[in-house]
Amino acid sequence: GISYHKKTNSIYITGESGANNGLSSYINKYKFIDILNNDKIYAITKYKVDDNNILKSSINNKSSPAFLTIYKDYLYLGNFSIKNKGIIKKYKLDKNGDIILNECIIIDHPYKKTQGLCICECNNDYYYLFSTSFGRINNSIIYIAKLNNNKFSTIKKIKFPVMAEQINIDDASELSIMFESCCLKFKGIKNRVCDICFLDFNKMI
Repeated sequence: GISYHKKTNSIYITGESGANNGLSSYINKYKFIDILNNDKIYAITKYKVDDNNILKSSINNKSSPAFLTIYKDYLYLGNFSIKNKGIIKKYKLDKNGDIILNECIIIDHPYKKTQGLCICECNNDYYYLFSTSFGRINNSIIYIAKLNNNKFSTIKKIKFPVMAEQINIDDASELSIMFESCCLKFKGIKNRVCDICFLDFNKMI
C-alpha cells in the first residue's frame, strides 16, 4: 500500500519485516521531495503497527498489510484475506503527519480479497470504495459502501477485469484503478489491463 498526505507532502508505504517476512508490519514515512530528487530514498520515520498480528493473511497466516489510504488526516491500513472478512486499522495523523499509534480504531469490513481502499465525499455522503481481486482468471469487484455505526453496508458492486489493485479518488471525484496484470509476469493472461483506468465516480454511483 502507498498513500500521499497533501498537508505535509509525505508518502507512506506499508511493509513487512522479520525472519521469513511477515513477523511484524510497519509503515515507512518519506519526504515527497526526496522521492523526486534522489535515487536512494530513506524513510524519515518507521512505525510498527502490528504488534498483535491483527492483520493476518489467510494465505500463510502471516501479518499482511495489503492496502493503505489517507483521508482527512486519517490513515487507513487494511489486510488481505481470501476466506475471512477484512480488518481496517484507522490512525490519526498529527500536524506533522506523524501517526498517533495509541489512537488506533479497529473497523471490520465484509469484503474478502481486498487489494485497495479509497474514500470520497459526494453529495454530502461519504463513500468507501474497496478494490477486491484474487487470481488470474477471476473478475475483480469494486464495492461501493457506506459506514454507519462502525458497520459497512454495500451500495453497489461493479465487475472489472482481473487483478485490480490500487484504487484512488481525487478532489474532482475522478477514480483511478491500477491493475497488477500489467506486470510482465502476467503477460499471457486473458483480459490483461496495462493502463491506469480513470472513471467518473458520479456516473458510477
